[in-house]
Amino acid sequence: MAIISQCPPAEATVNKKGIVSLPADPRISETAIPHIRITAIGHPDISAELDIAVRYDAAFAAHFSGSAGSKGFDGLNSLEGSAGSDGSIDLTNPSAGGTGTDGSNGGDGGNGQPGQSGENVHVWVTLKAGVPPLLQVRAASSTHERLFLVSPNGGTLTVDANGGAGGAGGSGGRGGRGGSGGVGFPPGLSGHDGLNGWDGHSGVGGAAGTITVSIDPHAQGFADRLHIPTGTVMAPQVQLRSCDSRPFRRFGESARHMPAIPGIGRHLPMGAASFRWRIRVLTCCN
Repeated sequence: MAIISQCPPAEATVNKKGIVSLPADPRISETAIPHIRITAIGHPDISAELDIAVRYDAAFAAHFSGSAGSKGFDGLNSLEGSAGSDGSIDLTNPSAGGTGTDGSNGGDGGNGQPGQSGENVHVWVTLKAGVPPLLQVRAASSTHERLFLVSPNGGTLTVDANGGAGGAGGSGGRGGRGGSGGVGFPPGLSGHDGLNGWDGHSGVGGAAGTITVSIDPHAQGFADRLHIPTGTVMAPQVQLRSCDSRPFRRFGESARHMPAIPGIGRHLPMGAASFRWRIRVLTCCN
């Protein structure tokens, strides 16, 4: 067992489980090399220190999908019927057994709740020159934003805005068994079993969000690093705009005037890997 801790400068943080992480904003740690110290538990004199180079050739993801709806409540199981009263099996004085009462019906399951809608997202992509070059990406909705540095050599970013699945309907309750017939001559009849309750209906899936993509012309050759899974229900809608060229002004923001990017629709993967989407691909910032 060992204790892992960060050393100044503290770009990295270490939680109680020893998991090392960087700030959510990659600009804070972009030029830093986190330094980590590992100390053996019970032996503070035994330690090691190492630098951890930050890599950007990973599969990043930004999630803006709606939450799934809650499951409906299960119906209640019903009570069993009562047994019939006993008669007599004395052949000199026989009497019939009583009939058991019917079991009651199970309760119906509740309907599932509808899924939440996916968010409307704007994604800005620009290229930061350097060795190696990095894609600067900002993905933002009305509720939150995510910033990424992505290596064009092996790194990817997947952005989703699926509608949440509808919640499953609750299961119907079990019908009660009919009560047994009483002992007698002849024996009593058993009561009828109650009917099982109906299962609830699944909730309606949430509507898909929209994704608007603005790409710097310098990053156009790496547009295939941005993965926007399309859905099987609604085909993507791709919109292009032509503008005069100006550079991105800062991380995640572009000038309004940029040239058209021919064939950009080919660079955005259109494989069916998620729910449904409405996608606009722009060459300038709104």
